[in-house]
Formats: sequence, structure tokens, C-alpha cells
Amino acid sequence: MNKFLPAAVLIVLCVFLVSCTDSAKKQDNGQHVKQDNIQHVKLENEQHYQSPEHGYSISYPGGWTEKKVKGTVAIRAPKEANCSAAVIIQLDSKEMLDFYFSMTTKEAWDQYMDKTTVEELTEISIDGHRAQRILFISKAKNPTTIMVQYNIDGGDKVYTIMCPLKQDTEDANLKTKYISIFDAMANSFKTGKK
Repeated sequence: MNKFLPAAVLIVLCVFLVSCTDSAKKQDNGQHVKQDNIQHVKLENEQHYQSPEHGYSISYPGGWTEKKVKGTVAIRAPKEANCSAAVIIQLDSKEMLDFYFSMTTKEAWDQYMDKTTVEELTEISIDGHRAQRILFISKAKNPTTIMVQYNIDGGDKVYTIMCPLKQDTEDANLKTKYISIFDAMANSFKTGKK
């Protein structure tokens, strides 16, 4: 038996495993989807909301207010001079779960959300569940609207956290501030089941 055969087999196996890992991250059009966990930012004067009907919970900054509307909860930021922000949580069906997670490219989301452009699509983990983080920018310029949407795989349903930010004038500092808050809130989200 050739004494180099085991080493050659090991090298071929390593090359195969690396290529499988790389190809798993590529999408149909050859683009890569960013894979990451969202940032951990401290929420000031942290408050908590827990859904009595569905068991999920989320933390939010002090001064924000809760409002329940037809099966969803909206948590609104205090109004600032030139912007408004909110976090809206809703549950959708298994069909929506499958639909959202079948869209694995920016182009697919751009076609679905025709009045926006997808700036970023990231695969993340929230509360130990696979999730998507999508950053949309409105094509309309006045007011400037961005939205961060988090889709969390609940097994038999999808938890969707939508975070719109409307600005009268585009302000990069406000955008950075609110995206950090949205990410921290999404990171605090607990489905109430494992």
C-alpha cells in the first residue's frame, strides 16, 4: 500500500469540505449573503414587553411607548424634531415563514418590495433561532424612509419585527443611532419557546 495515500485522501477531503462550506454561502446568482450576529448595544433605561397571547418578549429603551393594534404590538420612539421611529412585531403563518426564507438574495427582496431597495441582507441568529436581517431604503426621497426587518424562524410561524425610521431630511447620525437601537431590541427578542 502506498504510504502517501492516507495523506492524499485527507487533503482531498479537506479541499472538499472547504469547497462545500464556501458553496453553501453562495446564492444562485453567485453573491454572498452576509452571515453575522447582530450588535449588542445597551438600551437606555430598558423596559420590557411580553405578549400575553403569544409569550414572546422584547426589550426597548425607556421613553418609548407600547400600543397594541389587531394582533401586533407597536413600540414607538419619542418624536424627534425631524424623524419618527417604531418597532412593530407580528406573527405570520408557516407559509410566510417558508416564503421569507426562500428569498435568499437582495434581488429577490427588491422584487418583492418594489418601492424600496435592499441595502443589506444578513443571516443571523436571534434567541437561538435562524433569522434574517434586511435593511430597506425607500426609493422616495421625501420623507426619507429606511426600514430594518427581522424575520425569525419560529418553526410553525415567523416572528416579524419591522422597524421603520422616517426622516424629513436625511441624517446619517440618526440612521446609525436608530439602527443600533433596532438591532439591540431585536437581539433582546425571545420567542418564549425553544
